[in-house]
Amino acid sequence: MGAQGFVNNISLSDVEPLIKHINYELGTPVTEVMAREYRRVLLLKDPCYYVNKLSADELLELLNTEPVYFKGINMWIRDVYDSYTKFMNMLRKGEVSCRSIFPRR
Repeated sequence: MGAQGFVNNISLSDVEPLIKHINYELGTPVTEVMAREYRRVLLLKDPCYYVNKLSADELLELLNTEPVYFKGINMWIRDVYDSYTKFMNMLRKGEVSCRSIFPRR
């Protein structure tokens, strides 16, 4: 029972209609925004590899958008935001630093 003496009985059938209205990329459980943020993390983790693996359009999208934060994906960017902006500014100039800014924990 809950704090007020009520029992919460929510099942998958209660939320299925809501899930059907979420925009996502076919074959993945993530939205386009989440997919972009995963690409951003990959680029920051291994820049020299992913700068050549991502398409020009994908790189431009990362350069022209600010991070949208998702817990467990890219919240750490906030902690290194100054390094992140320096990295992205260098990339805009065509300079690729192979040094990852992904935090070592």
